[in-house]
Amino acid sequence: MTDNPQGTIDQLDFNALINGDQAAGSKVSIYIPTKVSGGQDKVAAGLMRDQLSGAKTDLESAGLSASEAAAIVEPVQKALDDPDFWLHMSRGLAVFAADGFYRVFRIPLEVPALRTVDDHFNVVPLAPMLEQDGRVYVLALAKNSVRLFDASRNHIEQLPLGAIPENFDATVTELPEHNLQYRSAGGERTGFYGTGGGGDTEDHLRENFLRRVGEGVAAELGTARSQPLVLASVQEYLSPFKSLCPYPNIQDVVIPGNPEQTKPEQLRSKAWEVLNDKMQADEAAVVEHARSLIAAGKGSYDLGEIVQAAAEGRVDTLFTPRDIQRLAATNAYGPASRAILATVANKGTVRTVAEFPESSEAVATFRY
Repeated sequence: MTDNPQGTIDQLDFNALINGDQAAGSKVSIYIPTKVSGGQDKVAAGLMRDQLSGAKTDLESAGLSASEAAAIVEPVQKALDDPDFWLHMSRGLAVFAADGFYRVFRIPLEVPALRTVDDHFNVVPLAPMLEQDGRVYVLALAKNSVRLFDASRNHIEQLPLGAIPENFDATVTELPEHNLQYRSAGGERTGFYGTGGGGDTEDHLRENFLRRVGEGVAAELGTARSQPLVLASVQEYLSPFKSLCPYPNIQDVVIPGNPEQTKPEQLRSKAWEVLNDKMQADEAAVVEHARSLIAAGKGSYDLGEIVQAAAEGRVDTLFTPRDIQRLAATNAYGPASRAILATVANKGTVRTVAEFPESSEAVATFRY
């Protein structure tokens, strides 16, 4: 469980859902919207009670006895009867229940009120969280302070600097004293004095600072990483830092301004805004590449074929609609969920897209 500006978020244990989904029998999936703001969310609590009652009726309509339906629903209801639970919410709540199994997740997604009873859990609304299962490094780079962070979508952690200089002053001492005298007070630069021109000296100092930080970043993170790094700094640092730092995946957009006073949570949020914008900008190219693979016989627009391929471990990337109402309109939650569960179980990738190249409930590219 994590507390942050998106509220209280539970770690999504998708493997538990995959394992629970494999057992025979009816599966209940419920989603409701909730409020991040403090105070007991009585509206959401009442809505969930209604949804659980409706799920019990649905189970009985599906052929279960009243006692069998109660055995699935009542453990969830008992767990959610604690008033304190409703004091700490995120944007949505997801509940999954089956015979001898249930999971409750507070999720940072705005979801509609939705209930399904099927042979498989409805995981379609969770697709954005599967897509977002990534991390980003954030380097807050200012003269008075250098900080390095590792951030997921919902959490950020400051990393030890190790070989990375902690500030600008730490790199000035490397320059020959007979060429440069440097005075600082309270961490602020007051003047440069040297045998060369003042502008040349400042450029030299800045380049030396950025090079030393860049080399330290590469030493700490390695140079074979694919995890993106977003720089938080003044704009003028971005281009020289990218050229001086050996780390291979520095993003082309900077979090602008002086980051010294920026809180870690703000850095996390802004870093993911940078990556989200990049993903959306790249979306058209990604979809076009998928179309070319499908044309070559390495993919499909047919959901039935995709479900079968996912079960066989052949799906490399599964694309589902960002607007889940597209699946509701064709009653495709069931097969789409089976495709998602099998794709993740077989180490494939799930992505959501705004528009599909064809009229389809899902698109997939195949490994073979």
